[in-house]
Amino acid sequence: MHISALARATPIKSELQLPTLGKTEKKDGPGFEEILGNAIGIVREQTAAADATNTQFAESTNGALHENMIALEKANVALKLMVSVRNKVVDSYRELMRTT
Repeated sequence: MHISALARATPIKSELQLPTLGKTEKKDGPGFEEILGNAIGIVREQTAAADATNTQFAESTNGALHENMIALEKANVALKLMVSVRNKVVDSYRELMRTT
């Protein structure tokens, strides 16, 4: 088989087809941005609750030590988790940039 016969049998596209980077249709379920926004909101709520119980405890208005410590620890764990997720996202981004 000659090359000219093969070229006629298989059309070659002259344009490079790249995927579009614009907005795409939203799939079922929340996206990454929405999940991350919700997680940040939870951390803010935990921190606000810890601040409120800490203020109540410091002013001695209906604040118990154990409730204060529990609220502070919840806020601490939520913040540590958020920092860990952020670090993983940054590491993933760096890996993507390194491979491209």
